[in-house]
Amino acid sequence: MRGGIELLAALREAVAGDPGLWDVAVTGCECLGPCFDGPNAVVYPEGVWYAGAGPGDAAELAGEHLAGGRPVTRLVRPDEEEDREED
Repeated sequence: MRGGIELLAALREAVAGDPGLWDVAVTGCECLGPCFDGPNAVVYPEGVWYAGAGPGDAAELAGEHLAGGRPVTRLVRPDEEEDREED
């Protein structure tokens, strides 16, 4: 494991601590595929993929993306950012 369990716990805590996010579901999974970039996270319905995020990034992810609708660009998977620029 590369910190996914810790990231999951921190995201759940950040979401639970913000009444505006109580309708957000934070779920875990065993593997999203690109383990070499992990821990990874994906936010739906936008489909934004994050790589290398850690527990220290959870509050920023919750505040900026989940509450504010703005992806945290420094954590977006590089290939994901390129795909978004092409759209």
